[in-house]
Amino acid sequence: MLDPVQLLVPIDARFRAIGPELAGKYCAAQGGSEADVASVATAVTDAVEAMSATARDVDAVTMNFQTPSGQVEVTVRCGGQSAVVTRRLPAPKG
Repeated sequence: MLDPVQLLVPIDARFRAIGPELAGKYCAAQGGSEADVASVATAVTDAVEAMSATARDVDAVTMNFQTPSGQVEVTVRCGGQSAVVTRRLPAPKG
């Protein structure tokens, strides 16, 4: 998978689950375990929920996904706030 990947999701509660779900899928595609996937999805959910408390209904969440130095990194931005979620990936077997 090519890096980086960018996603824009409305902050509206109806759409908030999309970003964390895709963050988990991105982690899995990069070789993350089930535990890694769950950890990334939960951390992104927490970040989005925290940002939604002060966001306006018209705001959107921007998520940038990349894999620098053997880890998944998701940068979450919304309404002037930002958070970075990182998870080290297992070393490739070979």
